[in-house]
Amino acid sequence: MDYAKPADVVASMIDAGLKKLTLSPRDLLIRGALSGALLGAATSLAFSGALTTGQPLVGALIFPVSLVMIVLLGLELVTGSFGLLPLARLEGKSTWNAVMANWSWVFLGNLLGSIAYGILLAITLTNMGKIEPAGVAARIVSIAEAKTPPPRSERSPQPGCRSSHSSRWDLSTPSSTCSSFRPACCSAPRSAFTTGGCGTKFR
Repeated sequence: MDYAKPADVVASMIDAGLKKLTLSPRDLLIRGALSGALLGAATSLAFSGALTTGQPLVGALIFPVSLVMIVLLGLELVTGSFGLLPLARLEGKSTWNAVMANWSWVFLGNLLGSIAYGILLAITLTNMGKIEPAGVAARIVSIAEAKTPPPRSERSPQPGCRSSHSSRWDLSTPSSTCSSFRPACCSAPRSAFTTGGCGTKFR
C-alpha cells in the first residue's frame, strides 16, 4: 500500500511555502483575486442549489468545488498561506517580514476579487438596481444583515437598561436578556430592585 510518511508531508509543505514566498506581489494579487472570485461564485451557486432543491446539503456539496479548483489551478488563498508559510520561517528558510508581506498581498487580492464578484452579482440579480432582491438575492441579503450588527441608533433598548433616547426604564421582559456590554446589575432579577432599573437600591 502506498503511503507518505509524516516527515515527507511536512517537507513538501515547507517546499510549497517556499515557492509561495518566491512569488512577486503582482502574481500574488492576480492569483488572490481569482481565488476570491471563485469563492464568491461558489457561495452564490451553493445558495442557488440549496434554495432550488430545498436541501442545504446540496449547497454544502457545491461549495468545496471552488477550493478544489483553487488548489488545482495553483491560486493563492490567505487561509492556506497561514498554514504553510510559518513552516518555512520556523525552519529558518525565510523571515517574518517576508511572510507578513506575502499574507498582506494575498489577503488584498482575495478581498479585491470577492468585492469585484459581489458587485457583478448584485448588478446581475437586481438588474442594475432596478428591481428588488428576490430568491437567491434576498437570501444573501438576509444572511448578510444577520451577520452585520445594526447601527447603534437602530438598536432596541435592552430590558432593564436605560435607553439613550429616554429616561424611563424598560422592564417589559426578563432582565436576563441584557447584553453583556450592559451594566452588571441588569442581570439581577427584577424583584431585587425597589423601583426597577440599574442603579437603584436593593431591598
